[in-house]
Amino acid sequence: MARYLVRRLIQAIPVVIGITIVSYAIMVSAPGGPLSKFAQNPKMTPELRARLIKAWGLDQPIPIQYCRWVGLCDPDQDGVALLRRDGVPNFLPTGLGGGDNGLLHGDLGFSLDSGEDVGTRVGHAALPTLLLEG
Repeated sequence: MARYLVRRLIQAIPVVIGITIVSYAIMVSAPGGPLSKFAQNPKMTPELRARLIKAWGLDQPIPIQYCRWVGLCDPDQDGVALLRRDGVPNFLPTGLGGGDNGLLHGDLGFSLDSGEDVGTRVGHAALPTLLLEG
C-alpha cells in the first residue's frame, strides 16, 4: 500500500506542473494584461508604467515570469535566480530561509480591483461557498 501511495504521489508531480503551466498560459494570453486597468487613468505616466512593468517583472521573458509566479525564482534578482542572494534556494519554505513569493509559498498576489490580498478574498468566499454546497 505504501509503494502504491508513493508511486501515485510521484505520478501527480507532472500533473500539477502541467496544470500550473496551462493556468499560467491562460492568464498570459488573456486580453489586456495587468496594466490595462490603468490605461484610461490620466495619472498613469509613461515613467510610472515603466516602473510597474519592472516591479511586476513583466519585462522578463515568459519562462522567467512563470518561474517567479510559481515561487521557484527570486523576484528580487534578474533572470532565473533559483538561489537567493544569501545562497539559499528560493523554493524552500520561508521558515528555512527560502522565499515568500509565488504559489509554493501561498502568495496568490493582490487584487487590482480592491488592492486586497487574493488569498484573503478567496478565504472570505470559501465559507459561503462550502455552506451553499452542503
